[in-house]
Amino acid sequence: MQSKADIVWQKIISELGQNTHEIKTIDNTGCSDKGKWFSVRVIDEILYIGEANSNKPSSTLAMERPIPQKEFAALYPNYAKWRAGTMPREKAKGSSMNSSYIFALIHAFDDVRR
Repeated sequence: MQSKADIVWQKIISELGQNTHEIKTIDNTGCSDKGKWFSVRVIDEILYIGEANSNKPSSTLAMERPIPQKEFAALYPNYAKWRAGTMPREKAKGSSMNSSYIFALIHAFDDVRR
């Protein structure tokens, strides 16, 4: 049986397809008003995060960052706790430098929040 994180991961991979998309980071209320745009694309079932080209303000990244499924799955359970206010951001991000992007992707693609 697939975990919820695995299901959401597959949905992201499937919906992004071969195209690059731009998504905005969110705060713990789910608001993106003060967020920064980033690009995301899929290569061999790994997400690659980069600077946005079409939207501003863009996240500033020296190079694209890969996000493998294992990193995504490790942070997935922290997302709901962070949004509910029961887990502070510093703890929710774990050891990932990509938590802002992962949380924005979960927010954009997880049917539970809709």
